[in-house]
Amino acid sequence: MTCCQERRDELATINDDLYPGQISLICSGDVKFYITGDGALTTVDTDIIPCNYFSCANCLYALYLQLYMRPTLYVTLDGKTKYPVKAHRKMLNLVAFAYGYQHSEPNFGTFIGGWYFRTEDVMIKFIMYCPMKTIYTIEDDIPIVKIDNKIATCFVTRDSEIILINSDCEIIDTVCVLESEPGIFKMPGGQLEYANDDFDFINEYYEIVWKYKADKALKTKPAAMSADI
Repeated sequence: MTCCQERRDELATINDDLYPGQISLICSGDVKFYITGDGALTTVDTDIIPCNYFSCANCLYALYLQLYMRPTLYVTLDGKTKYPVKAHRKMLNLVAFAYGYQHSEPNFGTFIGGWYFRTEDVMIKFIMYCPMKTIYTIEDDIPIVKIDNKIATCFVTRDSEIILINSDCEIIDTVCVLESEPGIFKMPGGQLEYANDDFDFINEYYEIVWKYKADKALKTKPAAMSADI
């Protein structure tokens, strides 16, 4: 018997209860988001879990947290220990994560700049902001932000709508603007743009230099300039 055979056997006994079609994202070591095949969203507080994965040093067998349906929603790493979910919501019609990172511009405020692939060859770029609220970076290299002191990330619905949802599975009220032409995002009151039109959003998102141009007739700043926590 291999050193991890017991773990394999435990997981095999509950294989039929695995929540189908799940896509997961680890967030800053604190929360794990799951999109399931029916478009629901579930979050798990990973602070209560020793680790999110297990890799055996002897046989190299790898285990990852997985979401299961019965007898109630839970996650497990080894098939034995069941960890509760933090929140679960159905009917959100989610299909994918959108990669969004916090940025700021002195004359505009804090916002999320991000993208997702509508098809293999079509990338949709967007900016998203919360009027009168500040968006904070959690870590530079993961698509997670904090708003109202809760971790949040961006998702894409079946209707190609981009929404921001926090770790309690609550949809955050935001304004989302798609790229209207290369490097330009037009909105009421002005537009945000970044300098280099051939910018690689995926690999060098943190080096974007943004500039906000307000319309002459409207000088207000639509995004948050100070924390509202």
